[in-house]
Amino acid sequence: FGPNLRAFVLYLRFGQAIPFERLARLLRDLFGLEISEGALANLLQDSAPAFAAQTGLIKQRLLASTVLASDETSMRVGKRTFWTWVFHHADSACFLIRPSRGKAVVREFLGEVRPAVWISDRLGAQRGWASREHQVCLAHLLRDIQYAIDAGDAGFAPGMKHLLQ
Repeated sequence: FGPNLRAFVLYLRFGQAIPFERLARLLRDLFGLEISEGALANLLQDSAPAFAAQTGLIKQRLLASTVLASDETSMRVGKRTFWTWVFHHADSACFLIRPSRGKAVVREFLGEVRPAVWISDRLGAQRGWASREHQVCLAHLLRDIQYAIDAGDAGFAPGMKHLLQ
């Protein structure tokens, strides 16, 4: 299969989350292309090295920065809760999906690298990684302040929200 079909299949599978069976039907209906689910899986698997190479370059860029931000959110994988971690700065981001919300995930990503400034929420697993300073994520603070405003705080929270904005 050529690069255009490969790119189209990658987009439909991962960008639009179309399951294999439906994807095979879609390609047949749109293009008259008879392709099995196994062939689609192989096509996607053959693309993995190119994505791994790009992921490595992005991770290098992130680890070379003096500032690094992170966050995590839950997701379901089958019947289990996993965590989608993001490590990011400026125009670069790496995502890891792991069954843990613990420090081991951050250690896995950072290795021996310690950025000067770490930006995150107040989760313990994300604290203590900076060589100099830890900045609490302003988006998380604003969310918490809005919660306080919604709960009736008319004194402190509105002024703090104005200050942060």
